[in-house]
Amino acid sequence: MIFLHSCVAQNYPHRYSLDAARHFHTLHSQFPRFMYIDLLEGHEVSQRFVRVIDKDVSDFISNVMKDNRTIVALVSDHGMGDLGTCPSVTLEERLPLSMLLMPSEAISENMRDALTTNQKKVFTSLNLFETLARIPRRFASGEEYVGKPNIRPWSSPLFEKLPDHLCKEAGVEVHACACSRYDMISHQKPPLRW
Repeated sequence: MIFLHSCVAQNYPHRYSLDAARHFHTLHSQFPRFMYIDLLEGHEVSQRFVRVIDKDVSDFISNVMKDNRTIVALVSDHGMGDLGTCPSVTLEERLPLSMLLMPSEAISENMRDALTTNQKKVFTSLNLFETLARIPRRFASGEEYVGKPNIRPWSSPLFEKLPDHLCKEAGVEVHACACSRYDMISHQKPPLRW
């Protein structure tokens, strides 16, 4: 079975987000810019459409990041998730796309060190929110980000080194934890009867 990708008013949905961001980028060219772009697309089972999205996003990033005055938070959904049975699909479902594109001048050595360390740590949407909330002020003023001790490490920004903790300690539900392993169930077996 093949599902064709849907359009909205004869355009792909992700292009509306990218077009709006391009317009914002041009309209406010005299200022540093911070853009949050959500590329939530309809699921297209054949995966042929992914190339179109990749090319459009690549072209967009190449153009808007040239001026070294733009920060882009790029997020998307989890991909096909439940339509596969391999481990990579399970991880896709639990780890949606979350990218933060910043000019190298906007990242201090301390921030780079923390971001590098945190790549292998458990973090939540609260950590991401706290990070995104601090970026515009830091980027506009140029002041060094100095973290304050946080009594809730699961809501510290990613510019601070996060503690080593497990999903449970961070409030991540078991079904959403990328550390969890599950036995794969074949879709070919007859349904369970109660």
